[in-house]
Amino acid sequence: MNDRPAGKLSFRAWLVQVALTTLSTPEYSQFLIRIAVREQMALPLVIVRQANLMADAVERSLLLGAAGHEDKRSDAALRLWHAYDRYAQA
Repeated sequence: MNDRPAGKLSFRAWLVQVALTTLSTPEYSQFLIRIAVREQMALPLVIVRQANLMADAVERSLLLGAAGHEDKRSDAALRLWHAYDRYAQA
């Protein structure tokens, strides 16, 4: 069942987009370059992989919270869920 309005990103796609936007800021450039050099990967692949890892962490925190096993990132993950809900309803 798809209860998201037409033309809106899925939660996962929205999370990856938010992560990509965050990772494109100058504060993350050195961090991403170090990973690319250390792992001998192209920088765009590192950026996409890191964005997916960030999305994975948010989803994991939401699932843990829903199961009653909140972790230190649960509050932030829930705030992201509420931000997505506002996006999807707009």
